[in-house]
Amino acid sequence: MITVLDESKKTSDEISLRMAESEVTEKEIDTTREIFRPVAYRASILFFTIIDLAFVSSMYQYSLQWYANLFGSAVDNQQYKSNDR
Repeated sequence: MITVLDESKKTSDEISLRMAESEVTEKEIDTTREIFRPVAYRASILFFTIIDLAFVSSMYQYSLQWYANLFGSAVDNQQYKSNDR
């Protein structure tokens, strides 16, 4: 019985350690996700603006390649505003 309790204690300690590690990892993921929020916002504006251009005139129906290039350019030109980086 003492052996079983000893093993349970070790398992409990390992679980506690992994829970602490997972909390740190979760905070890092949240911080990183917030860095990309402005990029996602601008990309959504860009996407819906391009979609709406087709309502202005049919000549504004661009190809996927054009949109991909424009999206890549917008992401590359985004200035990250974070105190962490």
